[in-house]
Amino acid sequence: MINSIDVAVVWDDPEHPELFEGLRAYAARVPDLDVRETGAAALLRMAEPRPDVVLVEVAPREGGPGTAADVRALCRAGYRVLALCRSSDPYLSASLLGTGACLLPGRKQTIAAIVAAIRASAPRNGAAGSTGDTRPQLSRRERSVLLAYASGMTLDAVAEQVGIRPSTAKTYLERVKAKYLEIGRPAYTKLELVQRAREESASSGGY
Repeated sequence: MINSIDVAVVWDDPEHPELFEGLRAYAARVPDLDVRETGAAALLRMAEPRPDVVLVEVAPREGGPGTAADVRALCRAGYRVLALCRSSDPYLSASLLGTGACLLPGRKQTIAAIVAAIRASAPRNGAAGSTGDTRPQLSRRERSVLLAYASGMTLDAVAEQVGIRPSTAKTYLERVKAKYLEIGRPAYTKLELVQRAREESASSGGY
């Protein structure tokens, strides 16, 4: 028997329902997803049972259905949050660092990629999904580069923010990949690095 993943979606623009409708159509074709629309305020009032994953399409403006403040509040309340940030504003992505959410940057995130992130974030067999001792020992600089890169920044932008050369930023990122590979948790793709960044962000309490 396949356990369905209960996904609550807080999305930005009701006049353009492509995200929610696309996820709902995808869920109708597979046995392991159950997708429903909701709001951050309703989730914060919700008692058990809670959704397995909350997907927040983060609005580039305050007052939208999903904001960086909503993401922080939902993470503090114990929800597993995927923050979809399709704005080109780097400051919006940076504001989500340290929240504990998994960041999904990029204006062209496909439904398949979002579903893959949902499945990766969902608890397995009722477990809490803690990474336990399966995180490598990253230096502060390595962690900073990982978090910034996973927020959607280019390597040049990461280097400028951290205060290093782009080639040095690339070296730090390669070290991060190598350390995860050493413990049997390779992070070859951007999506895998985003997931690792979520774990590092949650464990460190942000910067």
